[in-house]
Amino acid sequence: MPKFLEFHRIQGLCTIQDKPRVEGAQWGISAGGAADNRSKLWANTLLSQDQHAPVLEMAMFRGTFIFAADSQIAVTGAPAMVFIDGQRQPMWTTLDISQGQKLEIVQGRQGQYSYLGFNGALDAKEQFGALSMSVREHLGVNQGRPFRSGDCLDGQPAARVLSRVVPFSFRPKFEQVFTVGLIPSFQFRQLAKKVKQQFFGQYFEVGQQSDKMGIRLLGNMAPTELITQSEGMVCGAVQLPPDGQPIVMLCGHQTLGGYPKIGVVPQSDIGKLAQAVTGCKIAFRLTSRQKAQKLCLNAQKIDHMAVCRVI
Repeated sequence: MPKFLEFHRIQGLCTIQDKPRVEGAQWGISAGGAADNRSKLWANTLLSQDQHAPVLEMAMFRGTFIFAADSQIAVTGAPAMVFIDGQRQPMWTTLDISQGQKLEIVQGRQGQYSYLGFNGALDAKEQFGALSMSVREHLGVNQGRPFRSGDCLDGQPAARVLSRVVPFSFRPKFEQVFTVGLIPSFQFRQLAKKVKQQFFGQYFEVGQQSDKMGIRLLGNMAPTELITQSEGMVCGAVQLPPDGQPIVMLCGHQTLGGYPKIGVVPQSDIGKLAQAVTGCKIAFRLTSRQKAQKLCLNAQKIDHMAVCRVI
C-alpha cells in the first residue's frame, strides 16, 4: 500500500490502539488497547468505522501530521486544540482533510488521552490478534515503539462518509472531583472493618506515578495486613499494597498480582479513571455486579441511541 500518513513533528506519546489482546493473559501478555475505550469508539463512530478500527492514542501530546491522500478524521477524548493548515477545527466531529494538508493537535491540561480516528485501512500486521501497541512489551505496530518525527504509516483512505457530530450531552466530562463504583471482591470480607471504613470514607488523590498499567491513589489508609497469593488480574481491580495506598489496574495491567483486592471498578467507569490527571480527587461507592451490569447496558443503549447528528 502507498504512504498514508506522515508523522511530521511529534512531542509526547503517540501509539496505535485498536482492540485489547483478550486471550494473551495465558502468555503473560497484558490486554492493552485504548485507555479510554468510549472516546475511541466515538472516533470510529464519527467515521462509520468498525468499533475495533485502529486509532492514534495521544498522551502529553503536541504534534503535526501530513496526510498523503484525501481523507476524513475525527479527534475525541481529552480536550485538545485541533488545526488544519492553521485553521482551528472542532473536536467530536467528522473533519475533511486533503492531500498534503497539515494537521496539528495540541493537548490541554484536562484529561490524559486524546484519540485521532481516520477513515482508511492501514497496511500493518497484527501480533497476538491486535495492532495495539504496548510499549512495555514491545508488541504491535513498530514493535511497540511510540511514533517519532519522520515516521510514516502505509495504507489507503476509505470511501467518504457523511459528516457527523457527537452531541455535547454525550461527550465525557473531565471533572477534577468525582466518584466511581466498586464491586466487592471475594477478599472484601477478609479485610479489616477499619480498612473498609477508611476506603469508602474519603477522597483519594491521583498520584504522579500513574500510567496505563494503573492509577496510584494517595490517601489516609491503615496498613493492609492481609496475606494473599499471586492470582490473575483484571482491568479495574483495586489492589491494597502493605502501605494501604490503592492501585487501580487499567488496560495495561500485569496479568498476575499478589496484593489483596478490595474490589473491581466497573468497566463503565474505567475511562473516567484513565483520564484522571495528577491531583484529581476520586471517591468510591459500593455497588453490586448486577447494578454495574445494568448501568453498563443502559450506557451502551444510550450511546447506540445517540445517532451522531449529520452536518
